[in-house]
Amino acid sequence: MTLRFENIGIRNWGSLSPLGHTAEQIVEAYRNGESALVRKTFDDQEFWVGSLEDSTEKIVSQIRDENRNYERLDRSVLLALYASRQAASVLTEESRKECGVFIGSSRGATETWEREHERFLTHEQQKTHPLTSPLTTLGNLSYWVAQDLRSQHYNSSLSITCSTSLHALVNACMWLQNGEGKYFLAGGSEAALTPFTMAQMKAIKALQTDTTQEFPCQSMVWDKTQNTMVLGEGAAMALLERNPEPENVLAYVKQIGVARESIDGHTSIDRDGQGLYEAMKAATDGIPLNEIDAVVLHAPGTKAGDLAERTAIERLFGPEIPALTSNKWKIGHTFGASGMLSLEMAVNILSEQYFIQNPLYSCNLTGPINRILVNAIGFGGNAISVLIQRNWEKLHGN
Repeated sequence: MTLRFENIGIRNWGSLSPLGHTAEQIVEAYRNGESALVRKTFDDQEFWVGSLEDSTEKIVSQIRDENRNYERLDRSVLLALYASRQAASVLTEESRKECGVFIGSSRGATETWEREHERFLTHEQQKTHPLTSPLTTLGNLSYWVAQDLRSQHYNSSLSITCSTSLHALVNACMWLQNGEGKYFLAGGSEAALTPFTMAQMKAIKALQTDTTQEFPCQSMVWDKTQNTMVLGEGAAMALLERNPEPENVLAYVKQIGVARESIDGHTSIDRDGQGLYEAMKAATDGIPLNEIDAVVLHAPGTKAGDLAERTAIERLFGPEIPALTSNKWKIGHTFGASGMLSLEMAVNILSEQYFIQNPLYSCNLTGPINRILVNAIGFGGNAISVLIQRNWEKLHGN
């Protein structure tokens, strides 16, 4: 399915991740070419993870402390609050009231779920905290963000595994395209670095176990002999605007392709990348393929997943494939937030006109960078590809 959009711009951005929590930190982190992954212990077992660095962690703690109602909020909500505040910082008080919210997470209130379930199992009367239910509903992501924003527009949370945040983008763009508002926040938040989540990923043998690698997540290393996925955490939110003033636009969302692979297993990742092929084909429908300058891959660092995406790209583009890159080698796989953090990377490339290389994959990109595809796919085979481009004036050299 091809979704086309007219004059929907990315007005502003907000995020926090292992890259940092300010635009300056993020640009610098991408330029230094170093992995941000570290070793951490969960239930006496060490894993590679992409966790927030100290100054960013301090920001999260400050948000928790600023309001008594925030004290028990799940970490995923706190991350979302910060990213949303950043993205909405350019709006007036009146515009915030009219700004809608679409935000998602693959795992949701993971820390709270695990803590309260452990309490339930160990309490002699199997009691839980009275706020367990409201604090673990998926909806608490969007309604706390909307409350913090003082929005009176529509807000909703969603979960579509690892392509969640880009599906939030789809929903927001569709509402704007239909004239239902001027502004929407869209994005994802994930805070799933928890013992039970690590155990789940270990059980499916997806995680990197080699402790000696300079780059633990071997994203886009096509001939690797074992899975090397590393889990990360973070949140990213885009402020979308319908019919924006061009000078305010970071990039335009032009087309989005969505597709689904046939479910023939629990992960539903076809070895030929059929879902991603269909999604990229839809996202580029009507666009000359030689005008796609780069692709930001999903590339989680697994053997099958990385190769399937590469196969899909080669099938679509033939021998003249665009420049390819990814960010999971640097920050890990942030599940439902990963698509939006990849989109952030693409927006930075367009804004800075500086191609962010994956040091594990060499490619050459010269000349202006005008159009970039961003891919995501998750369990269930939900594939999505987003085509963004520079604003019209820059694109046409005016």
